[in-house]
Amino acid sequence: MAEPHAPAERTASAAPLTAEEIAAFRGLLKSGALLRREAGRVLAENSDLTGVQYEILRHLGSESAGLRMHELADRCVHSRSGLTYQVTQLERMGLVARCTADNNERAVIAKLTESGEEMHEKLRRVHTELLRETFFSHLNDEELRTLTTITQRICRGIEAGLEESN
Repeated sequence: MAEPHAPAERTASAAPLTAEEIAAFRGLLKSGALLRREAGRVLAENSDLTGVQYEILRHLGSESAGLRMHELADRCVHSRSGLTYQVTQLERMGLVARCTADNNERAVIAKLTESGEEMHEKLRRVHTELLRETFFSHLNDEELRTLTTITQRICRGIEAGLEESN
């Protein structure tokens, strides 16, 4: 799918949103909120973790060597202070350990403990089942590819704007 060229009325900040633009944005927000609520319910049934804590486990679970705290914060799209607090909570639960990098004593790496790996695997299975039932079952292959293209484009545009403002 080619990158679209937004009509002038979509790039003018003073122009009111069209009914279709409002419906698309509301649909995106509502579907995200409903998915988060359902994920939170399922997470509460299967653990004592919050959604943010599971997100941390999910990112660390995909990196056997762990992640530097700033990389983890970037992947989780959370503030570094908020992430540090959540990692501390996970550390107290015995699910995450922090250590310094071999080549840089100032760099702190977070990684899953054995208990963290077990919890991650348990919740990964539950989360995958939830996503297939509540999200992917409503999309055919073409819609999934289109949605992926659209959401990635939106993220790239927002991230580029954030980098310019920093």
